[in-house]
Amino acid sequence: MAEGTSETSPPVYTPRIPERIIKDGNVLLFRYENPNIPNPNPNGVTSHKDLIGRWFVDDPQDLKSYIIMRPPGGDIVIVAIPENKLDDLNVDKHPIAGKMDTEGNNYIVPDELLATSRRINFDVDPSNPSKFLLKDMPKIRKFVEDLVEAEKAIPS
Repeated sequence: MAEGTSETSPPVYTPRIPERIIKDGNVLLFRYENPNIPNPNPNGVTSHKDLIGRWFVDDPQDLKSYIIMRPPGGDIVIVAIPENKLDDLNVDKHPIAGKMDTEGNNYIVPDELLATSRRINFDVDPSNPSKFLLKDMPKIRKFVEDLVEAEKAIPS
């Protein structure tokens, strides 16, 4: 090895363990959606004609990155899914979605499982009325952290 150089190992990827909220055997899944913006895909179709449902995350911390990419004026949607049914909805294990470029801890929830979902108004004023900016991230982070604490405080 030449003088002044050092041999380093490539960084080891360690997947982050999701910060799930589990109550009475149900995992809470989260998504951000704006009811004022129509879904361009009819009949619950997601990004592929054979994927029917809505995309959710199991870690509310992942919700922050989805919020900042979407237009303001939306709601947080929360649905409780039995822990033993979660694998059936996991994108990574889906025959189509598993081959797509997706992030881990995503779930496709069909509309029939959304009957018990709750909507929480995402009441954060953006710096720009048409989109969230990076400088809005502290407000988004605070809202999500307060939401997590409130969800954990609800008795099972």
